[in-house]
Amino acid sequence: MAQVSAPTQPAGGLVRRGDRWSKNPYVEALRRAARKPLGLLSMTVLGALILIALAAPLIVRASPTEQVRGQELQSPSVNHPFGTDELGRDLLARTVYGLRISLIAGVFAAAAGGALGAVLGMLAGYAGGVVDAVIMRVVDGLIAFPTILFGIALVAAFGPGLSNIMLAIVIVQIPVFARIARAVTLGEKNKDYVTAAQSLGAGGGRIIFGHILINALPPLTVQLALTMGFSVLLESSLSFLGIGIRPPNPSLGSILDTSRRFMRDHNYYPLFPGAILTLLILGLNSLADTLNEALNPRSRK
Repeated sequence: MAQVSAPTQPAGGLVRRGDRWSKNPYVEALRRAARKPLGLLSMTVLGALILIALAAPLIVRASPTEQVRGQELQSPSVNHPFGTDELGRDLLARTVYGLRISLIAGVFAAAAGGALGAVLGMLAGYAGGVVDAVIMRVVDGLIAFPTILFGIALVAAFGPGLSNIMLAIVIVQIPVFARIARAVTLGEKNKDYVTAAQSLGAGGGRIIFGHILINALPPLTVQLALTMGFSVLLESSLSFLGIGIRPPNPSLGSILDTSRRFMRDHNYYPLFPGAILTLLILGLNSLADTLNEALNPRSRK
């Protein structure tokens, strides 16, 4: 009687379709990061803040811009858990909606700046010659300006508002990603797998985005997490200086700026928005550290 053999693992280390998520390097990196106390804490904090921002209309019933006469500068209570500001507006509503603004500016603007910078850096590193020289001189020119001053100049030129703040964040983040992507491309473009792809007739675009980009993703992913934290801080700084989000729309930075006049007698005013902003930045920076250890084989060893 013929004996039925057990299914074997496909040759070459390939995985079955059902196992593809379990063998995905980024899924494995997230699992390794979640096993660390700092990584699990940062993911939990960030997940909670994102959930709060997305569910803002369900969490708070009050409008962040509604002014209630007779409710000015009230301490935290059942009706106003974070208290009220000098115009009688609910600070919980303003903090939650301000958190949403910070996440939009931090996530989307940082991702857009990272994508543009990575494309420019890989193009410069792979093409070399005049293309490399022109792109990197532009990048060096952007790096020469202090980031916060460059952001202030852009917002002052185009006017305050979320779209202009995001434009400033995108531009100031391009040089960092461009230099990282260029460095990775220079180290990869002379390797055997790139030479083999060229000998098979693959074009430059296919080699860059189909082969080199895969090896550039780990350092770019870590930098993206760091950049998101810096972008949140930049948006809050511009709003704190009065050239960010237009009032009466809330922003964590603008709330902290307004609270300076009242913090001596009403110390709850800057406490809650400042705590939320601190948790958001610490969570993003801690996530970047744990992802760096999880994605870097040398750090794991």
